[in-house]
Amino acid sequence: MFKFESKLIVTAMLIFGVTAFMSCEKEESSNSDVDLKSQFEESAKLHNEAMDYVLNSLNNKQKVESNSLFQEVEKFSAEFIQDNINSFNTFRNPTKTMVDECKKIHFFRKSGNLKSTYFHEDYLHYTIDSYDNYLTERQKELLYKINDLVNSKNSVDEVVEKLTYIKDIDCLGLSSEERSIICAATTIGIESVIYWNEHSDKWLSTVGDVISLKSPKSSKGWFDWGSVGKSDIAGAVGGAIGGALVGAAVGGVGAIPGAAAGFVGGGIGTSATDAVYQCLEHLL
Repeated sequence: MFKFESKLIVTAMLIFGVTAFMSCEKEESSNSDVDLKSQFEESAKLHNEAMDYVLNSLNNKQKVESNSLFQEVEKFSAEFIQDNINSFNTFRNPTKTMVDECKKIHFFRKSGNLKSTYFHEDYLHYTIDSYDNYLTERQKELLYKINDLVNSKNSVDEVVEKLTYIKDIDCLGLSSEERSIICAATTIGIESVIYWNEHSDKWLSTVGDVISLKSPKSSKGWFDWGSVGKSDIAGAVGGAIGGALVGAAVGGVGAIPGAAAGFVGGGIGTSATDAVYQCLEHLL
């Protein structure tokens, strides 16, 4: 009887130990997911700091030809990255990531083959398709959902609410590797739509001053913050993949700080570039 009871005690202890281990492991995984999301949320805030830095730097410029304005935007974006280099993964060269994403959106806007209404308005859709081999089906499904959401004419509050839902709820069904891309897209998307909804007229005024053209008296409704939001998110996706993918399996960017650094750099470049394109189209 004593041996039998001893075996029961040992078995119970083993079961308890395994259960406790699995519970701790699950808790660690959960904490890791929270840390992942928090890092992306904090990194995304750099986007709006960068936009203000570029805007203020342009305000201090003398007259610039409109064709040279994009070079100034890239230069000031690079300055911001260098001034905050500790927030980026220097091994992944965040400045190059930013410049690469700028080149892509320039090509997209200027290419004669992409001037149909569909492509002109859907740079994010185009970007998702471009990275088809690096994305899982579930990632693409959520990215297309994000594209449709930002492309809608819903209010900023509604767009932010739904992006937050994707980040906090829809992401739970993804692996940690898959999740990083969606975290990049949603966190920078949230910061972007809020920023551009509030600051577009300041950018129009500044661009007008820099190229010595007065802003039109009535500028209401001229700016498509959804377009810049999608460009931001496209840059974030491109930056996360191009700036952080290090031999990972198809489906994603895994290790954080590279992913965080990459997506911010990509978003900075495409965001300011899209905004300047819209300003010049409205002014010239």
